[in-house]
Amino acid sequence: MTVWRAIRDAVLLCRVFLRSLRFWGPFAYVLSIGFPVLLFFFLVLNLGPQATERMPYLLSGTILVGFINVSVTSVGQYLVQLRLSGGFAVFQTLPIRGISLVLGVVLYYAIMQLPVFLVFGALLPAFGFTRFVNLYFFLAVAMSVSALIPVGAFIGLYARSIQQGSVLSIAVSFLLYMCAPVYVSIDALPRGLQIIARAIPTTYLAENLRSAMLRAVDPRRFATNAGVVLLIALFLYGLMGRRLRMVNDE
Repeated sequence: MTVWRAIRDAVLLCRVFLRSLRFWGPFAYVLSIGFPVLLFFFLVLNLGPQATERMPYLLSGTILVGFINVSVTSVGQYLVQLRLSGGFAVFQTLPIRGISLVLGVVLYYAIMQLPVFLVFGALLPAFGFTRFVNLYFFLAVAMSVSALIPVGAFIGLYARSIQQGSVLSIAVSFLLYMCAPVYVSIDALPRGLQIIARAIPTTYLAENLRSAMLRAVDPRRFATNAGVVLLIALFLYGLMGRRLRMVNDE
């Protein structure tokens, strides 16, 4: 299966999934888009005068949370519902591989979250980030989305019930940004949590995204973080691929 075919099938599936938007109620759609924005303003109000100093962490952290919502929370919940409701049986009758299905779900929810990213893109200049768009920024974004996909897929493909998959998706997403230095520096975490944070991919993704937005990238440090994330992602993609083959054979 060529990469081009996998991407083509993913885009086709995304178009199919987008047709379900008409079944979304206004409240669900507004909540999905508004939650990251409301979380950001809640943190700003809660920090008070310290918010200005912590703004790089707040903005980059909230953007990373948006990526987590797409690649982990949404993918995990969608895949477990699809698998346990018999949806996989339908796709088994089509010449479509499991990886294209996962990528189609990611693309679908990325489009759903696009208004959030546009809002923050408009807010960044107001907070002093006038030149945040650069090559390192796009690399950090691509790395963040792609590295977290197998985490959500792993949950959706292994959960034993829809309720379990939904709870695990939310819980793991929460841990990915609360047990890692996403909103704060790693030195601000408790010592025990600092050790755990070094094994969590969002620790390295957050640092790369933040340094790219500040245009303060150390190329060697950026590459080191990318290497650590790559090793974790390759391991998780291996587990995801193995489970996809097992699900297809069920």
